[in-house]
Amino acid sequence: MSHTLLDPSLGKAGSVIHRSQVAHRLRAARCARGFDTTEIAARLLLSKQQISDLESGNTASFYNDGFWLRAAQSYAHLLELELPPAPPSETMLALEL
Repeated sequence: MSHTLLDPSLGKAGSVIHRSQVAHRLRAARCARGFDTTEIAARLLLSKQQISDLESGNTASFYNDGFWLRAAQSYAHLLELELPPAPPSETMLALEL
C-alpha cells in the first residue's frame, strides 16, 4: 500500500503528499489549537496510541492503511484541517469498514 495521499493543489506533476507530511500537519494543528492527545482520543473514540501513530505516520496500531487513512481524515475534520483526497485504492479500503 502506498504511503502517499494525492494533493490536487500541486497539479498533476507533483500531486503526491507523503503520510509523514499529513502526520506533521495533524500534530501541528492539534498543538496550535491547544488540544492534548487524551482529549483528541476521547473525541475520536481512538486510543492515545492511535493518536500518536496518526501524528507519526505509523500504521502499527491500525488494522491496515485504509483504517489509518480514515482515522486521519476524521482527525483532520475535527481540527478543521483540510487534507488532500486519498488515491482511489486507499479510499476504497477506507470505505470497506
